[in-house]
Amino acid sequence: MQPTSPLYDAQMKSRIALPCTARIRCGLVNTDAADGCTPEEMPEQTFYSRPDSMLHDPRMPQIAYATLEPGRMHADGALRILPRTAQTTLYSEGLVSKVLCGADGAFSTGEVPCLRFSFRMLHSVPGLSFVFDAVCGDHPAEFLVEAFRGASRIFSRTYTPDSAVFSTNDGIDRFDSLFLRFPRMNAARRRLRIAQLTFGFGLTFDGSQIIRTVQKSEIDPISRRLPHATLDFTVVNVNTLTGGGEQCLYNPDNARGIFRYIGRQNPVTLEYGQTLADGSTFWLPGGKYELTGQPDTDGLTARFTAQDALSGLSGTFTKGVLVPGGQTLYDLAQQVLRDSGLRRTQQNEEPWKLWSGLRHVRTAAPLPIRKHNELLQLIAHAACCVLFTDRSGFIRIEPAPAQQNALLLGADEMLEYPRVREIPTLRAVHCPAYSYTPEQEPSQLHRETYPVNGTQVLELRYPMCADAKITAEGAVITKAEIYAAAAKITLEGTGPAVVTVTGRKLGTSTRDVWEDVPLCDDSGCEEQLDNPLITSFEDAARVAHWVKEWLCLRSTYSFPYRGRPEVDALDLLYTESPFSVQPVPVRILKTELTFDGALNGTITAKNLAASDR
Repeated sequence: MQPTSPLYDAQMKSRIALPCTARIRCGLVNTDAADGCTPEEMPEQTFYSRPDSMLHDPRMPQIAYATLEPGRMHADGALRILPRTAQTTLYSEGLVSKVLCGADGAFSTGEVPCLRFSFRMLHSVPGLSFVFDAVCGDHPAEFLVEAFRGASRIFSRTYTPDSAVFSTNDGIDRFDSLFLRFPRMNAARRRLRIAQLTFGFGLTFDGSQIIRTVQKSEIDPISRRLPHATLDFTVVNVNTLTGGGEQCLYNPDNARGIFRYIGRQNPVTLEYGQTLADGSTFWLPGGKYELTGQPDTDGLTARFTAQDALSGLSGTFTKGVLVPGGQTLYDLAQQVLRDSGLRRTQQNEEPWKLWSGLRHVRTAAPLPIRKHNELLQLIAHAACCVLFTDRSGFIRIEPAPAQQNALLLGADEMLEYPRVREIPTLRAVHCPAYSYTPEQEPSQLHRETYPVNGTQVLELRYPMCADAKITAEGAVITKAEIYAAAAKITLEGTGPAVVTVTGRKLGTSTRDVWEDVPLCDDSGCEEQLDNPLITSFEDAARVAHWVKEWLCLRSTYSFPYRGRPEVDALDLLYTESPFSVQPVPVRILKTELTFDGALNGTITAKNLAASDR
């Protein structure tokens, strides 16, 4: 549950609700462009300049070096002293020009700071966003942007920023090089500084532009299924960034629109705002998402869909290996997450948080070939943990929260009487513990002829094995990445090449654990678990008991209510029941929150008060 304030809590309990609102920020950023280039030309830069960091280091400089410029020799501790030599470890300050501009703010002819970028492929961007001097606020008074496709100049425009944060908001299509020239600063005797350059810009939709948002989240507390978190939002089909209030700028047929710059993995941030009794607005983070694609447009509306970071991890992991003595679930989760291609946060953190207890659970199994998010689910399940993405965008594996919140969702907040359902009676939980044993002798796992004309990259799949070896007849293997059930090799040669994979196949067997429910009647059902990462009898017994304890809680409530944006799936709350004098403790399984000028939602929760055993 998200932290709130006493004034907010009092307002949410009020019978008459004050207005609420929502705000969505959507970043139209071409991250591939930053990954595919470095500044090619930066003459006359200082020895402490870091032009590459302005593209690849998401952290904004919070402090700068003291230099001989107006306002940059304060003795208040806000500025660092420059090191004596360039060999000293330097802090990132982005790009810094060596020369200073003149008294009129202009740089001398021949000393104008310039930047040139070359890209490995053609890129398109909706604009460029700059953070110039993030510490002191200095910025260029004028700068030129030119874009080229080969030798042809396809774009040229001069801009006049009025602050240290500036976006161009002019689309540039299919370019492979950029040239930036900064002839004049906003003040005398200043260096050019660029703390950050982003290939794109951000859109912000407020309550007046948002027609409707629907936010859904569902988490299985025993990790049998992948969690599910989505955001659908519909906005007025107008882009105010270009001025003039032009309509339908998200339509694909509009040549002046920005439809073509919107795509998968554009970041989306949702916030909810609640007006309080003192007239202020209390803002709650709603969550961070990624667009699943381009919007659907209909007349004057545009509908976007987004999902959490975990849902986007649909790539396939093939790098499982058999390690003598096994591996910890913590190490396996790190392998999967690092292979997934997730980008670091703006604070340069890894975008996941793993429970330290994963270090104490080991498995003898190599990771099977599965999607990244499916493997994370198996890891969470084997550790008796839950897998989800939090509101800050971090992927988490940790035990379900155990702290009971005091929040009561009573009859005055429910819009209908709760629908009560019961799952079938449980008789037993069956959980196998897997064993993996390599055969004594190697055997042929793969043999195929491939045409090779120069360099050929092959991705191979074969039965899971130990000690895999790959040979090639008719070509030379120049590079090989070999894993338990897959390999990626590079061949060089001319003509047909016979590739052979040999290894000791892994035989599998299981030892079964049965966790019975005492005094269960004959009509009870059995829960069958199947997790190839569970390889010890003790771990299988622990997981079976964990699942049994949850499935013996049979009653589930579902009801529509006024809407509480601070509530998360997995939260422990209270509800009212006409059959209980005391409030009933519940765990939230599923939430759906809709904003269409006002809030309303639905909740599905498990009754924790009664266990059928």
